[in-house]
Amino acid sequence: MDGEQFSFFMQISDAYTFRNTIQIIKSETDQATMILSPDTIEMSFVNNSKCAVHKIVLDINEFHIYKYDIRNEDGTPMNEFPITFRTNEMFGPIKNISRKDGIMIFLLKGDNKLSIRPIKSSTKNTGKSKTLFVKIKNAGHVRFASKTDYSKEANVKVASKDFVDVCTDANTMKCNYLEIVGQKNGVIFRGILPNNEVIFNTPFENQNVLFGGSIRNISELDKILNNLQFNQSSSSSSGSNSGGAATSNNNSSGLKQNLNIVKSEDLMTIKVPISTVKALSKIHNISVQNTWLKFFFVEGGATKLESPIGTYGTYCIYLRNINTNNN
Repeated sequence: MDGEQFSFFMQISDAYTFRNTIQIIKSETDQATMILSPDTIEMSFVNNSKCAVHKIVLDINEFHIYKYDIRNEDGTPMNEFPITFRTNEMFGPIKNISRKDGIMIFLLKGDNKLSIRPIKSSTKNTGKSKTLFVKIKNAGHVRFASKTDYSKEANVKVASKDFVDVCTDANTMKCNYLEIVGQKNGVIFRGILPNNEVIFNTPFENQNVLFGGSIRNISELDKILNNLQFNQSSSSSSGSNSGGAATSNNNSSGLKQNLNIVKSEDLMTIKVPISTVKALSKIHNISVQNTWLKFFFVEGGATKLESPIGTYGTYCIYLRNINTNNN
């Protein structure tokens, strides 16, 4: 690499999480833009199903090497420089990267293609590594900025592996959607079949499943009972309700009793298409083991999911219902 003049150069030792990040991006969009700057690298886009905005921010201070020297024709430094690429073309050169591999990505002065050089952990001399190229497209770019005022603290944290298990269940059970019910201090995941039947219901609060399995103590029982409401109706058939209902016959009165779950703490409910759920099922691969995913809920706003990317970045996904105008 001696004698090569770089407009941009980055090297990270954890190429595996970078590879997996690009894999998620590829499954959600055909084209993406990497916005280079002296301080950060950003990517943001709306996914193919129009239900999510993805925003990736990489902290260059955590890179092994980072250089930025992109200038205008008159020689003045550019504050930022967008590189737009086909996501399948970006993933191709890095798909065989494994754990403990590194990577170099650079742009030579006067060049119109991005150079990618994987650093295999078994290769001692990086100069022998092959260089692969990605075409840079001429296209406009959009930087996403959320208008919603999210709390600094997440409403709930869920282990990434547990969330992936939920996504896998939704895919395996052939759901059309994964419904995410955001609460002040928890979240409920529901698998929705094509006929709108709920096939599974998995609540989390501070990483504890509340309603599944046995009740472990009196305080847990009180928490459940505080969210229940009893109504009586002389009707022979139970009415529909958004929270679901359990019915039982009262033989002494001849009345049917409806047990309705009152979602007093629900902030926002969204339905995520299964195509996006499949992409989210890979999210545990972009971070180190035992990572927590943060969920942020705002009434009337998009549901924010946040995950670290290795030790050098953050991946935020803003999920919304397709038929709404929430930002």
